[in-house]
Amino acid sequence: MNDPLQAARVALARLRAQGFAVPVTGIDAAAARAGRLVVSASVGGTEAQTLGWLPGFEPVAQTESASRATPFTVQVLAACLGACWHDRAVHPWPGCDAGEDEIVAALDAARGVNSDAAALGRIRSALTTLRESLWLDPESRAIRLGPRVAAWSASQVDVIREVYRRLPRDPRRSEDSR
Repeated sequence: MNDPLQAARVALARLRAQGFAVPVTGIDAAAARAGRLVVSASVGGTEAQTLGWLPGFEPVAQTESASRATPFTVQVLAACLGACWHDRAVHPWPGCDAGEDEIVAALDAARGVNSDAAALGRIRSALTTLRESLWLDPESRAIRLGPRVAAWSASQVDVIREVYRRLPRDPRRSEDSR
């Protein structure tokens, strides 16, 4: 493919379809024309790119994939964000790695119950869904924020920052360590 514009269009289509791709040069201008921003991320420790939104172009309504997520999956994502985003003054990505036990403890504290075997299965299923949909790094065994979080704009992070105290988190961590 010798046409750079055509190559950029193909690269953008690949990013939209896969959610992330290995870095491709020369697609920033094509992305900007579509109101998008190419964001560097990593998947499994490998450099990757994903698409974010330019300021003022962020979708107002929920994305289609967010509206299809179950409330429980959204709660698990909130617990993951609470466990991985230690410094609320900076963008949550890449954040810190967390263990599954931290997520379970945060959800247990939020629900006021201890997870039984069925609840642990639901949590693991939700974590799998979050990995497959790139909210979490699909290549990491630890809980690590994924490329979709890397693509959040500053205004989207500001909205989340306003409600961060409501995010479930591991009660064993003191607020001072955050």
